[in-house]
Amino acid sequence: MRKSGNSQAIMDKLSLVADYLLVGVLWLLCSVPLVTTGAATSAMYRTVYQCMFQKEGYVLGTFFKAFKQSFFQSSLIWTGYLVLASSFLLNRQQLAGSYSLLSDAIQIVLGICLLVLLPLVVLVLAYIARFEDPLRIILRNCGLLALTHLGKMIQMLVLYTVVIVGIWLLPVFALVLLPVVVKKTVPICESLFGFCTIENAS
Repeated sequence: MRKSGNSQAIMDKLSLVADYLLVGVLWLLCSVPLVTTGAATSAMYRTVYQCMFQKEGYVLGTFFKAFKQSFFQSSLIWTGYLVLASSFLLNRQQLAGSYSLLSDAIQIVLGICLLVLLPLVVLVLAYIARFEDPLRIILRNCGLLALTHLGKMIQMLVLYTVVIVGIWLLPVFALVLLPVVVKKTVPICESLFGFCTIENAS
């Protein structure tokens, strides 16, 4: 009986790993058009939260349903972030030829802004995956959550920086690292969303 129980526990863990890998594959496939990465990220968050944490539903059905529901709002947010990233890359190319202190400072500031905004963008995409609110309410709530819980934002920033560096050094690990980072992100975001729920209830 003990052996059977251990075998079942191993099978459950393998099944969970397979689900996380499937989520990673779905995210990569749905992010091939770069503009849909926001919707794919919202769908990945919703799938990990619902299927892995809440033990409800199936990965494929949950992912594509969330992708469809969050597509418009998530795509708007992600497109805005892409515009900022594109501006950074264009400025970097234009300033690459000039080695002045000012040009270096501008590149550093733009790079820091992009990196600092990343946790906020992820928080917004996660919020879209979890709640149905107008975009202005989403931005207001997420902005307030970020400002009043800077420690959580820093925690997310460190996590994403490590993952980005890891993927940059070894791109082959992207499939594994992406679901893992979402697994780490869900408890952080859900703890923040609890404050929204309490505020709405009061």
